[in-house]
Amino acid sequence: MIVFTGAGDRAFSAGTDINELARLDEDGKPPPGDELEDFWWRLANTRKPTIGALNGLCYGAGALLASSLDLRIGCTRTRFRFLAVKLGRLNSTWTLPTLLGMPAAKELLLTGRVVEAEEALRLGLLNSLVQPDQVLPAALEVANTIAANDQRMVQGAKQMLNEGIGRSFRERFESEEAAVRGPLRPRPVSEAFKDFLASKAS
Repeated sequence: MIVFTGAGDRAFSAGTDINELARLDEDGKPPPGDELEDFWWRLANTRKPTIGALNGLCYGAGALLASSLDLRIGCTRTRFRFLAVKLGRLNSTWTLPTLLGMPAAKELLLTGRVVEAEEALRLGLLNSLVQPDQVLPAALEVANTIAANDQRMVQGAKQMLNEGIGRSFRERFESEEAAVRGPLRPRPVSEAFKDFLASKAS
């Protein structure tokens, strides 16, 4: 399990360090490229579930970071802004449609407007909304709940969900059936339901 949060109480991530980009530009050096792109892909597809404790602003690259995570816990200070088009850049076209659907993703990416916490919850950018001092505890509670499950199946479910994006309903069904007959074969009933069977026997 990986839980991400920001330092302080203003921002989860305000995005890329503009001053650093400017320095690179002045020195004739290109901005971070392939390595950073590889990071986003690895983050979104890591086997471990990822949770964001979004304690404030999620702007620019911070919004991309948040949208790359599996689950997001926000608070009244949480705000999103997908700023790329305003800055002559492009990102989040591969994450947002999966989270929000195409119409909402197009609106947020093409306008670059601010999304307040309540709207973010309604749209699906947030899984839940808590008080500011409860963001990290709530995220850790979710992490502990997930950690108590069969990790082989948790990781398997995440992989199946990610790989199923864009596939037909039938293809997703067949993929799951193949998985449970192979690498994700269920544990024996006597093992999986050991506590339940023991309680019935006593």
